[in-house]
Amino acid sequence: MLRKRLERDRKLAKIEPWPHNGLRHSFASYHAAEFQDGGMLALELGHRDQKLIFAHYRELVRPTEAHKYWDIRPDTVRSISTIAG
Repeated sequence: MLRKRLERDRKLAKIEPWPHNGLRHSFASYHAAEFQDGGMLALELGHRDQKLIFAHYRELVRPTEAHKYWDIRPDTVRSISTIAG
Protein backbone atom coordinates (compact mmCIF):
# COMPACT_ATOMS: atom_id res chain seq x y z
CA MET A 1 0.00 0.00 0.00
CA LEU A 2 2.81 2.45 0.84
CA ARG A 3 4.50 1.78 -2.49
CA LYS A 4 1.25 2.62 -4.33
CA ARG A 5 0.89 5.89 -2.39
CA LEU A 6 4.48 6.84 -3.13
CA GLU A 7 3.98 6.10 -6.82
CA ARG A 8 0.81 8.19 -6.89
CA ASP A 9 2.51 11.09 -5.10
CA ARG A 10 5.54 10.89 -7.37
CA LYS A 11 3.30 11.17 -10.43
CA LEU A 12 1.34 14.07 -8.93
CA ALA A 13 4.60 15.89 -8.16
CA LYS A 14 5.90 15.07 -11.66
CA ILE A 15 9.13 13.65 -10.26
CA GLU A 16 10.66 11.44 -12.94
CA PRO A 17 12.75 9.49 -12.63
CA TRP A 18 12.33 8.80 -8.94
CA PRO A 19 15.81 8.92 -7.36
CA HIS A 20 17.05 5.66 -5.85
CA ASN A 21 16.61 5.98 -2.08
CA GLY A 22 15.45 9.56 -2.60
CA LEU A 23 13.40 9.69 0.59
CA ARG A 24 16.23 8.22 2.68
CA HIS A 25 18.73 10.69 1.25
CA SER A 26 16.36 13.61 1.76
CA PHE A 27 15.76 12.55 5.35
CA ALA A 28 19.50 12.34 5.98
CA SER A 29 20.33 15.68 4.35
CA TYR A 30 17.59 17.61 6.14
CA HIS A 31 18.25 15.84 9.45
CA ALA A 32 21.95 16.73 9.27
CA ALA A 33 21.15 20.40 8.65
CA GLU A 34 18.42 20.71 11.28
CA PHE A 35 19.81 18.71 14.18
CA GLN A 36 23.59 18.97 13.63
CA ASP A 37 24.13 15.55 15.21
CA GLY A 38 26.05 13.19 12.93
CA GLY A 39 26.22 10.47 15.58
CA MET A 40 22.45 10.34 16.05
CA LEU A 41 21.87 10.44 12.30
CA ALA A 42 24.33 7.60 11.75
CA LEU A 43 22.50 5.56 14.38
CA GLU A 44 19.09 6.27 12.81
CA LEU A 45 20.36 5.30 9.35
CA GLY A 46 22.03 2.13 10.61
CA HIS A 47 25.58 3.28 9.85
CA ARG A 48 28.39 2.08 12.07
CA ASP A 49 29.98 5.54 12.31
CA GLN A 50 29.69 9.13 11.05
CA LYS A 51 32.05 8.86 8.06
CA LEU A 52 29.29 8.46 5.47
CA ILE A 53 27.24 11.20 7.10
CA PHE A 54 30.03 13.72 6.72
CA ALA A 55 30.98 12.48 3.25
CA HIS A 56 27.47 12.52 1.76
CA TYR A 57 25.01 14.62 3.77
CA ARG A 58 26.90 17.43 5.44
CA GLU A 59 26.22 21.00 4.26
CA LEU A 60 23.91 20.00 1.39
CA VAL A 61 20.91 21.78 2.88
CA ARG A 62 20.77 25.18 4.54
CA PRO A 63 19.43 25.17 8.11
CA THR A 64 16.59 27.53 7.13
CA GLU A 65 15.44 25.07 4.46
CA ALA A 66 15.79 22.14 6.87
CA HIS A 67 13.57 23.90 9.39
CA LYS A 68 10.87 24.31 6.72
CA TYR A 69 11.19 20.61 5.83
CA TRP A 70 10.70 19.49 9.44
CA ASP A 71 7.77 21.88 9.84
CA ILE A 72 5.71 20.22 7.08
CA ARG A 73 2.37 19.20 8.56
CA PRO A 74 -1.00 18.21 7.13
CA ASP A 75 -3.57 20.99 6.94
CA THR A 76 -6.10 18.89 8.80
CA VAL A 77 -5.94 16.03 11.25
CA ARG A 78 -7.96 12.96 10.31
CA SER A 79 -9.70 10.96 12.94
CA ILE A 80 -7.82 7.78 13.76
CA SER A 81 -9.80 4.77 14.92
CA THR A 82 -8.24 2.10 17.08
CA ILE A 83 -8.76 -1.56 16.38
CA ALA A 84 -9.49 -3.72 19.39
CA GLY A 85 -7.07 -6.63 19.54
